Amino acid sequence: MYEIFLRTAWYALKPRARIVMLVLRGLQITRIVRKLSGRYKLLSVNVVRTTNNLPCIVVVEKLAVDELRESIKAQLAYFNQYVNVSPEIYHAIHNEDIDEHT
Repeated sequence: MYEIFLRTAWYALKPRARIVMLVLRGLQITRIVRKLSGRYKLLSVNVVRTTNNLPCIVVVEKLAVDELRESIKAQLAYFNQYVNVSPEIYHAIHNEDIDEHT
């Protein structure tokens, strides 16, 4: 449920926007944020002492640019010159245009 929330929130948030969540599974949300690395930065996780459980206050920030994804896209565009894939086919496969000037 946390992952679905973060994936959906990605489209609604502006770059550098923050989300503060009170979660029951702090370690699970940490793994999810790491899985979504490039989209969010984990700013803090603080355990809160309550009567029966130990929830966490988690603060994440949406990153403006997914640098890893952009790096991979640039490398694919560069190496595209060595394979026989037309820009039209590339667009059909990846639903993105090739920046041939990179």
